[in-house]
Amino acid sequence: MPDPLVVRPSLKMVYFTYMVAGLLIMLVLALAMFYSPHFYLVLAIPLCLDFWNVYRHIRLHFIRLSLGSGQIRYETGVLSRTTRTIELTKVQDVRVDQSLGQRILGTGDLSLESAGESGLFTIRNIDNPQKVADQILSAKRAA
Repeated sequence: MPDPLVVRPSLKMVYFTYMVAGLLIMLVLALAMFYSPHFYLVLAIPLCLDFWNVYRHIRLHFIRLSLGSGQIRYETGVLSRTTRTIELTKVQDVRVDQSLGQRILGTGDLSLESAGESGLFTIRNIDNPQKVADQILSAKRAA
């Protein structure tokens, strides 16, 4: 039996934001050396950006969509956990949405709609969303 497909949100924008915050910190430190010692107060801005980014990184790490054994399982949550399980035979629609920025980065949003009460749910900013959608549809046909 093949390994289940596991999909997580892309961290490309998180890594980019880490880089921007690091560059801002270096810029502020360089300006503080040449100008005023009070310029260090401006350091709070990139540090807040960095703390917000760490929060996003941790939160995205705990989002997972897995496909295996005839079902799709979507799990979210850091301290508390929410799990949605959908039988592949009940999947009615698989949709991929990509903005211009997402197309440039090779990411996109994957939406699944199922029959019954669970309805539509979306996992945002995943890498290669069309490939994942095709794998879900292939698994549905095989089920």
